[in-house]
Amino acid sequence: MEGKRNQFRVFEPSTGRQLKGIYPVKNNKNITRVREFLKAHDMKLQDASHWLGGRAALMRCHRLRQRVANASKIDYGIRRELNWLADLLALRSVTDCDIIEGNYVTDIDLHNPIVEVICLLSEEIDLMLRDIAPEYETAPLARQIDAA
Repeated sequence: MEGKRNQFRVFEPSTGRQLKGIYPVKNNKNITRVREFLKAHDMKLQDASHWLGGRAALMRCHRLRQRVANASKIDYGIRRELNWLADLLALRSVTDCDIIEGNYVTDIDLHNPIVEVICLLSEEIDLMLRDIAPEYETAPLARQIDAA
């Protein structure tokens, strides 16, 4: 079920071919919205990525920025990286012992101002993803928390 959460049916109007993913790739407004989000939160995203995933996450965030800057539409790679960034900021991979991000979170002091920044960025990226794809759903854990 986890792998299916970010998929919905979108059909390309000209060919009728089904596209899979969380964003309709035909809409160029979406890539503009992503560019605006990354530009508005550039340094905060870099800081949060570094705190939550170290140098590897910081470099991945840089690659996402470069890819979005050069893209004309949202492709599979950008979708995957946006999902990764949303998961990183929402701490969805913290309980996975095989992923390095879980080790970095334990080193953050709860009184550090970066904690508030991470929370705000997590909310912002979820709002942005819902804005460009109303079908976007948060992780099952987030839905359980909302239901409680």
